[in-house]
Amino acid sequence: MVMEKFYEGRENMTTKSKIMVLIATVFLVMQIQVVLYADAGSPNANPSFQTPEKRIDPLGYGNKLSVKSISTSEAEKPAENLPNNFQAVDKVGKRIQFEWEAPSDSSSVAGYNIYRDGELIVVTSATRYKDTGLSQNTTYKYEIKTINNEGVESEGKVVYEVTTPLVISKDTDWTASDSPIVLKGGLIVEKGATLNIGEGVLIKIKPQENLKIKGQVIATGSEENKIIFTSTNDPDYGGCGINSWRDYWNRIVVYEDSVFSGNHVILVYGNKIAEVRGFMGLSDSEVGNANALGINVTQTGQFNGVNLYIHDCCVGELCRGIYTDGIVKLTDCTITDCPGKGIEIGKSGTFNGTMVNISNCGKGIYNKGVLNLITSKVEDCEYGLYFDTDKEHNVVWNSFISNNKYGVYNNNAEDVVVDASSNYWGSTAGPSVYNKDTSKWEGDGDRVGDGVLYDEWLEEPIM
Repeated sequence: MVMEKFYEGRENMTTKSKIMVLIATVFLVMQIQVVLYADAGSPNANPSFQTPEKRIDPLGYGNKLSVKSISTSEAEKPAENLPNNFQAVDKVGKRIQFEWEAPSDSSSVAGYNIYRDGELIVVTSATRYKDTGLSQNTTYKYEIKTINNEGVESEGKVVYEVTTPLVISKDTDWTASDSPIVLKGGLIVEKGATLNIGEGVLIKIKPQENLKIKGQVIATGSEENKIIFTSTNDPDYGGCGINSWRDYWNRIVVYEDSVFSGNHVILVYGNKIAEVRGFMGLSDSEVGNANALGINVTQTGQFNGVNLYIHDCCVGELCRGIYTDGIVKLTDCTITDCPGKGIEIGKSGTFNGTMVNISNCGKGIYNKGVLNLITSKVEDCEYGLYFDTDKEHNVVWNSFISNNKYGVYNNNAEDVVVDASSNYWGSTAGPSVYNKDTSKWEGDGDRVGDGVLYDEWLEEPIM
C-alpha cells in the first residue's frame, strides 16, 4: 500500500528513476529523525544520553560523530551546601576542639556528620565539637559532611588534617640519643613540669606549630654540640626547603610564671620565634631567619640575652629583631639584617643595652618607651636611634657610624629634647648638623636631627 502511494503519479518513470527517488527519500527521513532526536533528547530523559558536539551527517560528507559523555549525577547534582571554615581552634594534649560556620544557605541542613580517619565519630546539629581520647603527636584526618532535612548525607565534604601536640606533664630529659625529636603537632610543657634538653639535640618542628611553655625548659648545649630548634622543612636538616611563610614553625610561647633558659641554643625558621610573657634567657645563642619577628616581650615578660646573635628577621618594615612592651636586657649582643627595626621599644617597654652592636637595619632602635644604651655601636642603618617619646633615656659612650639618614633622630623635637652627648659620631669633628642659615649640612659624622644634644662628643669609638 505504501509503495503504491509512493509510485502514484509516477507511472511513466523508469525503474531506475523510481529506485533513485526511493533512496533519496529514505535518507531524507533518516536525517530528519536523527536531528529531531538530538534536539529533543536530554540527560533527564535518558541517563546514558550522549550529547553530540557535531551534527550527524547521514550522507557521510566529511563530518564524523564526536561525543562527550555526561553522567546523570553530574548533570542533575546541585551545588552542595557545605560548612565554612571547618578548623581546629584548640589542641590540648589528647583532645581537639573544632569549630565551623553553617553553610550560607542552611535552611536545608539538619546537621553534620564528622569522620576521623574514615570512621564516623559524631552526628551533631551544633557548629562545634570536641574530640577526646586521642594519642599525642599523632596526625588525624577529619571530614565533615552535611545532612539534609530528609536525613541524606552530602556527597561533598570538607577535609581537615591536624596533629595533636606532645605533652610534657612530668620532669623529662631529652638527650642526643633521642635526637632528632620531631614535633608534628607542637609541644606543651605543663605547669610544674621541667623539660631538660641536653647538648646536641635537634628539635624539628612542623610548620605553623607552637611550643607552649607553662612549666620550665632548661636547654644546655655546648660550643661543639649546640641545641637546635628549626622547621621540619629546613634544607640543612633534611627538609624540602623554606619557600614561603607556610614553611616556618610558629613560635615558642613562654607563659607568665614560666621559664625558658637556653645556653648554646639555635632558634631558626620560626614565624615569630619567641613570645615572652614570663622569663626567657639566652646566652651564647642564635635567633635568626624569622619570618616576622625574633623576640616579642609582652608587658609581663622579661628577656635577658648575653652574647646573643639575632639576624635576618624578615624583609619588611614591620619586621623586628626584638619588640618589647616588657623588660629587655642585652649584654655583648649583635643584631643585624632586620630591614624593619633591630629593636622596637613599645610605650610600656624598657630596654637596657650594654656592648650591643646593631647594623644593617631600617631603624637600629625605634624608641617609644625607656631606653638605656651604653658602650654600644649602631652602624649602616637608615636611622641609628629614632626617638618618638618623652620618657627618660640614657644614651652615652656609644658609636654611631655610617647611618644613612640620621645617627639620632627626634620625632618630637618641638616638645622634647634628646640628650645624646658624649657619643662618637663617626668623625673626630663630631656629627653633621643642619645649618638653617645656609641650608646645608655641616660636619663629617652621622647626622643629628633637631632637638638632639650632641656636645662633648667622643673623638674615637668605644667599640
